[in-house]
Amino acid sequence: MRRTGSLRVRLTIAFMALGGVLVVAASLGVSHLLGRAVWRPLDAALEEEADQLVAILQEDENEAADLDITEDDSDDLLAAVTRIGTERDLGPGKFVEVTDAAGNVLAAYGSEPSGYTHSAQSAAHRRRFEFFSSGDDTYRIAHVMVPDGGWVALGVGTDRQMQSLARAHVGLALGALAFLLALGAVAWHITTRAISEIDSVAADLEALEADSLDRRLAPGATVEIDRLVASLNRMLARLDRAVSHLRRFTADAAHELRTPVAALRARIEAALSGELTIDALRDGLLDSLEQTERLSVLAEDLLLMSAVEASDSLVQEDVDLADLVREVGEFFEPVAEEQGRALVVAASPGPTVRGSSKLLKRMLINLVDNAFRHTPPSSRIVLECRAYDGLMRLVVRDDGPGFEADEARLFRRFARGASEQAGTGLGLALCHEIARKHGATIDVESSRAAGTTVTVDLDATI
Repeated sequence: MRRTGSLRVRLTIAFMALGGVLVVAASLGVSHLLGRAVWRPLDAALEEEADQLVAILQEDENEAADLDITEDDSDDLLAAVTRIGTERDLGPGKFVEVTDAAGNVLAAYGSEPSGYTHSAQSAAHRRRFEFFSSGDDTYRIAHVMVPDGGWVALGVGTDRQMQSLARAHVGLALGALAFLLALGAVAWHITTRAISEIDSVAADLEALEADSLDRRLAPGATVEIDRLVASLNRMLARLDRAVSHLRRFTADAAHELRTPVAALRARIEAALSGELTIDALRDGLLDSLEQTERLSVLAEDLLLMSAVEASDSLVQEDVDLADLVREVGEFFEPVAEEQGRALVVAASPGPTVRGSSKLLKRMLINLVDNAFRHTPPSSRIVLECRAYDGLMRLVVRDDGPGFEADEARLFRRFARGASEQAGTGLGLALCHEIARKHGATIDVESSRAAGTTVTVDLDATI
């Protein structure tokens, strides 16, 4: 199913979700640190006072049996319990209770919280701290074990600390919420700026029409948008070339097909309007066939020319030009024999070239066919291939009457000579385009005395 939605909203929600996770984690960490900062000093103070009572109970460090407490010792213990119980620097509601291993209370001070009972403690936890709630009051109680197995329990009310922690937690929550909202606002602002560039690019693209594909988008303010704009500009360049090729093909087809179609129609109308004899019909059909063949050749040349111009890359393969030259020579040999013309093929072995064998063969056929059509049968035609200074050179030479060579005009589309009786005017233009696609150079030398020589140089494969 297709999903829609605002990229700006999605990015903002993603930023806030990520920020929320981080804020919650940070808040939990800060809350833990606050708790340690509040309770650790209180626990240390309670533990210190409990250790004082344990020290009074110990008559001998190495005594392992029950304590033999004298009356003086009991007075000292009671006085210490009273003194510690009356101190209020740790908080209100302080109480102290000292028991022996049997659970008998040896000394006590203060009122224990309602519901609190001093139960036997596990020897595995010689020092233990706990919270105890009684109504609205909360106490922090320290349990310290006496070596003989007795216990000292010392507790104090913690309402003041609880209120301080509650205020700190409220402030922490409000700060986290404010930070999260600020993060959302910053994310919205940043994504708005980023999306605005995309919106600007989209608006520029929407303004483009088929006749304005030569326009290019302005570079972006960020690297990412700049890369997007560069990609879109390359796409626009390809579209511009494609549309230009299509327009040229349409114009060329409309211009060049008009004449043979009109001639074909005129031949048919003339044949139908005259006396319908066998000879007349035969002549009309022969003329129509000639015009149809011309249309077919012209359409094929137009399509091939358009395809070659529109392609950004060729099929790359290793092509043996010597084999290609021999193949083209064999193709034209029957024509040369029919005309009584000398056709010389000289293909010296050499390195291959990279390119399209189909297009290179078409280029050679066009060049040789051009020599056949523009020279008398008595003229010799030479087709050769040889390695030359790191290149592979193709040569098509004739000793015909020649002409005043003007390469700019020769390779122009639909350029025809004054003596030309046939052809589409696309042969040399197509050869020039094929050579250009292969990174090759094509040159024409012609004179009235020496004939015409067409040379194509292609980079040899290393």
